Amino acid sequence: MAHDAAHKSQSVLGSIALALVIVGAINWGLVGLFNFNLVSVIFGETSLVTRVVYILVGLAGLYALSLYPRVSKAPQVTHDVNQGYAPGHPDFVERRRTQQAMPR
Repeated sequence: MAHDAAHKSQSVLGSIALALVIVGAINWGLVGLFNFNLVSVIFGETSLVTRVVYILVGLAGLYALSLYPRVSKAPQVTHDVNQGYAPGHPDFVERRRTQQAMPR
């Protein structure tokens, strides 16, 4: 049970870090393309909240960097095409056998 709680908290932390990395990436894209800093516009140029957002985005980037070795070495997982879907389900893929001529 403790393993499940640790996995869930790590998953939540990962989701928060991902959201912050996305916010940071979008903000830097806006700065690069249009010289428009969305974080500063929302929270103020020199506000404490702006600095906290920048710090959190930086920490999220470091966290994401720490995930890189695990992600890059993750085994490739293959799944069955239908994953338990029955005929009629939109994701069901029908496999047809090709009939080959019997050797004479």
